[in-house]
This record gives sequence, structure tokens and C-alpha cells, in this order.
Amino acid sequence: DAIKTLVENDIPIVVTPGRELRYGHIRDVANYPFQALLEHGLKIIFSSGMPRMYGSSLVDEYLMAVEDGNLTLEQLREIASNAVEYSLLPEMEKADLYSQFQQEYLELEAAHLSESTEPEEAE
Repeated sequence: DAIKTLVENDIPIVVTPGRELRYGHIRDVANYPFQALLEHGLKIIFSSGMPRMYGSSLVDEYLMAVEDGNLTLEQLREIASNAVEYSLLPEMEKADLYSQFQQEYLELEAAHLSESTEPEEAE
């Protein structure tokens, strides 16, 4: 079957929830099968396709996925990492970009997650 072939051959799939919404293939992003794809072991990469045509940027795709698609931050990190791993960059550039991505992601996590998890001070 197709899923088995993709997983066994380590072939990622590109998903575009914004485009699917625009075409009416899904009613909302909550109905996009992110979890099913990940549970089958598929490697996902987000794309915005043609942002002006579909009214969805790459940032919008990530926002939709986290706000409406019930993806965890760790799943988003994996998906973003897939974009680097499966890119057509030369291996040396890919390694540099991946290292930079990991560092910046850790910094974002530290800055934003610590703010939302700190207990509020009593008045």
C-alpha cells in the first residue's frame, strides 16, 4: 500500500491544510488527519504552495496546525526539522541549517514556554 511504501522508503509527504480548506476538501483544520499520518510513521512537511493564490503563508500553515489541528509543540518541531532533513540542500549546508534551527528553537522554547508556565504572582 502507498503508506507502507512511503514509510519504508523514508519519503516525506507535503501537506497544505490552507489549500485543502480553500478547495473545500476539509471543513476545518481540526478535520485534517495530522495525527493519523504521524501515527502511521509518515514524515510530514508543511508547505504553503502558492501563498497569494491560497491565502495561506507557511506561518499560517503552522499556526493552523497548532491552533486547530491539535499538534503538539514537539510534533511541530519534528515537522519543521523534516523540512531541513528532506531538503535538497547539500549535506554540509543541511547540517549547518539543522544545527541553527535546533539552537533557535531551543531559544524560542526557553523564551516563550517559560513565560506561559511560570506561576502567577499573588497580589
